[in-house]
Amino acid sequence: MADDYMSDDIIMGISQSSSTGLSVSREQKRRLNIERHRDEAEMRLKKRVTRDDIEKERREEGLKKPIGEESKGFALLAKMGYKPGMTLGRKKDTDATEKRGLREPISMDVKVNRKGLGHEAHEEGERNSRVEQHMAVMREQAKKNEELIAEYKDRRRAESSIKTIYSDIQKSRKACLELDVREGLKSPQKFWFWKSYKRKEEKDAAVYSKKVSEEVEEYFYSDGSPALPEPQWFELEKDNLLERLVTITDYLRTRHSYCIWCGCQFENSDEMTSQCPGDSRSIHDCDDEF
Repeated sequence: MADDYMSDDIIMGISQSSSTGLSVSREQKRRLNIERHRDEAEMRLKKRVTRDDIEKERREEGLKKPIGEESKGFALLAKMGYKPGMTLGRKKDTDATEKRGLREPISMDVKVNRKGLGHEAHEEGERNSRVEQHMAVMREQAKKNEELIAEYKDRRRAESSIKTIYSDIQKSRKACLELDVREGLKSPQKFWFWKSYKRKEEKDAAVYSKKVSEEVEEYFYSDGSPALPEPQWFELEKDNLLERLVTITDYLRTRHSYCIWCGCQFENSDEMTSQCPGDSRSIHDCDDEF
């Protein structure tokens, strides 16, 4: 049997659905009211004019207005010959035909903070001073770096020059030995003209009636004849090396008509004079100079 439409179940369902719909409508209205009030408050905040804005607007309006004739300041200017429309202040040369003074008031720099007068200028001066000090330090550092680089390059050039001189001396000694031996010489004109070699020998020596074995260094030339120890070439200064190079190359040129930079022996001194550029490396246009 179908339910009666006037039964208690149907009536309770209708009442519950009605109450739910009413509560939803009230919640929506409440949210709409909140949003409307928030929007109105935001609009009021946007339209609100601050005191600073009002003062700025009034100040600009006042600066735009000319001085009224009833003003005491205008009366004082009039006594000094001022008339409406004239310029004030010292006239500046703007071009060759026209001179102008000031027609508008000097702009005012209004302070918006609580710092004292001149404080901002002082701070800016300190900032500029710190920047200048930093730049000075950077310039000094850059100068020192340049000096270090230049010193390093000079040292490398000096080292290269010493190595080149030493190389020329060794070439000259080798040529001197060969040419002297070819002529039958038994010893060099100077002991270092020929390369010497070291030989170690063990000899017995009596110390307090006891035999002690000790090493004895002996030097000799390539032909076995006794020689003096080799000079400590790399302990010599550049000037000493140059002096020795000049000495041995001059000997080769005068005694054997030989030039180490030409790399050949000439027939005689006349041929050397006519064909050899000179007695130095730089004259021969070699890559390395000193």
